[in-house]
Amino acid sequence: MNPSFEILAVLAGANAAPAIAGLQFWQADGYILAASDTPRQTLTLPQSRKAILRDAFVKQQLLEACMGFGTVLVMRQRFFLSRDQFPSFLAANALFFDRQAKRFKDHVQYQITVSWDAQHVLARFRNAPEIAPLFEAGHTTQDALNAGVSALAARLCNEFQQVLAIAAADLVTLPLAQDMILNAAVLIRSNAVSTMEKAVARIDAVWTEGLQIKQIGPAPAASFGLLDPHDVTPEQINAALMQFGLDALPSVEQLPNLRRNALQNNPQNAQAIKQAATTLDAACRLGSTKHVFALCDLLAEDKASRILSHEVA
Repeated sequence: MNPSFEILAVLAGANAAPAIAGLQFWQADGYILAASDTPRQTLTLPQSRKAILRDAFVKQQLLEACMGFGTVLVMRQRFFLSRDQFPSFLAANALFFDRQAKRFKDHVQYQITVSWDAQHVLARFRNAPEIAPLFEAGHTTQDALNAGVSALAARLCNEFQQVLAIAAADLVTLPLAQDMILNAAVLIRSNAVSTMEKAVARIDAVWTEGLQIKQIGPAPAASFGLLDPHDVTPEQINAALMQFGLDALPSVEQLPNLRRNALQNNPQNAQAIKQAATTLDAACRLGSTKHVFALCDLLAEDKASRILSHEVA
């Protein structure tokens, strides 16, 4: 049985495969597949939390090492292929990779976290609209204070996002840790780093001695979409052919007209038509309706963010 290897990413725009310890590369169809050079273990034992975090850190370092060689499209975790599947995977997904490479070209991701000194929040923000009324009444309760502080944190989080949006092409929020009021992944153009740093400085000026700001990056834009492969079977290819009333694969050049005509005639089935066209495009590139292959979607941003979010102490 052929050994399989975990696929970490697809590189776009690279002229030649890089040499990075821990990775192997396969180049075809204008893209480079980056895979672990260690075969998948036949028996996988449960990992400790420490081991999981260590492995995630190592993978992140490998992904960041790839950034100097092209646009890095990050794969979801635990997707494995054997070496003889590398070429067909790149060929089947070439059109999808084209779209994602165009979207993320010349962009990088930063993670910005803002935590505050919880013990001194009331002293610093006593005159804030969420806090001041609680003391003006002459008496308050712990529940009222907690609600006021939560409302203050939510407002500051929103304001900080607006500040970061000046530099951001996109922004998604990530889960908060204790005493954290903002945890965001920010997608920026590679030449907008100084603009982002100015935005971070504006946030810091709100309470320099009480806010702790961490800035992680640059990194590939994983929080804005992970490559999410799924198997396509011969039965699904046949169903896609039926969607267009076909008995055999068309040419790749014929597909746009077939798709356009089908959408005009059956706009109510737009989603099924588009999916069928995507399936047939991949099958045409492989020249077969008889084999299972992996076809990529983009994992939704909110799900991608949760999967890729760092644990910040």
